[in-house]
Amino acid sequence: MVASGEYVGKTVGFIKGFAIVPQPKDSNHYYVKLVGAGSHKVEISDSDVGTITRLENSLNSLENNLKDSQEEKENLERNLSAAKEQVNKPFEQAEEVDRLREELASIDAELDLGKQEIPIVMDEDASEKTVVEIIEEDDECEAEIAYYVESIAILRRISGGGINLDY
Repeated sequence: MVASGEYVGKTVGFIKGFAIVPQPKDSNHYYVKLVGAGSHKVEISDSDVGTITRLENSLNSLENNLKDSQEEKENLERNLSAAKEQVNKPFEQAEEVDRLREELASIDAELDLGKQEIPIVMDEDASEKTVVEIIEEDDECEAEIAYYVESIAILRRISGGGINLDY
């Protein structure tokens, strides 16, 4: 019946409340559409029993997909509700972040002042040393840099990595 093309686009029967509508041949395969509130394309078999089995399996899978989709929708609605509650809560570490930002700004200012006040004098030995070696020799400078790096790490940890430290 479907192979003749005579019934393409016409309802030829019903199964579980869905209209069976043959479709044009596609890549040497024959299909029907199950049409209800929506439509679902199903490849038909060479045998009548095989075709009925495919149609029933297709409809059963639609029922399972509907259940899965409804469960997913319920989960998403719960997640949305929880997210709305979180958005309305104040950020608990806001004061700590502000304090650390102020401390970081102070450290930045100290480091910048230190750079301007200390003239760089090259001596014979300094030309062969790397910047890291020079810093390591100056315990105060090394301590300030370590403190600065630790402050940045704390700010990032508290903010979940979302803090922009650019001023």
